[in-house]
Amino acid sequence: MTRQEYEDTKGFAGSMGTEVPGFDELKRGGLVGVAHLYDCVYQAESPWFFGKYGFIVDSVEPISFVPYKGQLGFSKFLKSVLVSVFPGIS
Repeated sequence: MTRQEYEDTKGFAGSMGTEVPGFDELKRGGLVGVAHLYDCVYQAESPWFFGKYGFIVDSVEPISFVPYKGQLGFSKFLKSVLVSVFPGIS
C-alpha cells in the first residue's frame, strides 16, 4: 500500500466513523480475521460498497495476525495456515 492509498483509505474510513491506525503501525501481509461468505451482489445501499461486486459476510471474527503472502482473488489456504488459526482443525 502506498502512502497515498493509505491516506485515501484513512479519509474514507474516517468519514464512516472508523479509526485507522497510523501508517507505520499497520501490519501487512497477513490474515487478521475470518468470516462466512454467503452472497455476492452487484449493488447495495452500503456506503462501503463500490466496484463491480460486493461480498456479504457474517460470523466475522478477528484473529491474531497470521503472516500470509497476499494475492488477488480467492485462494485455498495451506493446511498449516488453517491449523495456526484453528488449532482443533484436522
